[in-house]
Formats: sequence, C-alpha cells, structure tokens
Amino acid sequence: MYKDGRHVQDMLKHQRLRKAALLGLTNSLSRSNITMILLQIIYNKRTIVLVW
Repeated sequence: MYKDGRHVQDMLKHQRLRKAALLGLTNSLSRSNITMILLQIIYNKRTIVLVW
C-alpha cells in the first residue's frame, strides 16, 4: 500500500470539505427534497469513484 498515511488524511480532508460544501448546498436548497436527494446521489457516486 503506502508508506505513510498522508493519502488517507488527504482523502478524509477532501471528504470533509465536500461534505461541508454539500451540506451548505442542501441547506440553501432545503425547500426542495428532490434537489437534496439528487445532490446526495451525486455525492455518493463521487465518493465511490474516489474510493475505487
């Protein structure tokens, strides 16, 4: 694998930033449940792509 844990820390940092951005988007668009669901699906797909 990797000799150090930097890639894990970077991945977690990016996930936290993306989750915070996603929460900001969903909060600003909280009147539309469909939009929230679509954003969550997009976020999950991006996470899967990054993990694999």
